Amino acid sequence: ITLSHALNNIDIFLVDINLSGVNLDGIYTALELKREKTSRIIMLTSMSEEDIIQKAFMAGASDYILKKDVHRIPEIIRSNYNKESSPVEAVLKEFRRLKSEEQLKDLTNAEREVFEYIKKGYSRKKIKLETHKSDNTLKTHFKNIFKKLSVSNTKDLIKKVKTGGLK
Repeated sequence: ITLSHALNNIDIFLVDINLSGVNLDGIYTALELKREKTSRIIMLTSMSEEDIIQKAFMAGASDYILKKDVHRIPEIIRSNYNKESSPVEAVLKEFRRLKSEEQLKDLTNAEREVFEYIKKGYSRKKIKLETHKSDNTLKTHFKNIFKKLSVSNTKDLIKKVKTGGLK
């Protein structure tokens, strides 16, 4: 991540899922890289568990390669470098949207309305003006939203929803 700050115009990152041990820190590295760059990310791993693959794509990976297929790395890099968009990317975009939506499933309609304003970057004061809700009602909505999504502030709330539950 530090090196990526020093370099410009990186087209593709090849990131191992386990950078230090067996804690999936490569997925969180990919998430951070994707947040800061428009580069494509290819995940490299020996892990083929479905939930790990899903987490990698939620973090922003554009491709996933198993180490046993290491001979295909040049082909996959070229493929990712040359493509504008693909049907797979369209499916990934929808998958990411659905995983983000899944985070909001327990919110009431009123809480969902407040969340939409939070997502737009509105302050509590501006949300109050837009929704005509009292301070106490808004305070209750914020408290319920934070509790239901297990976060403590709006920054963490947006991050959790945007990443489909990854933190």
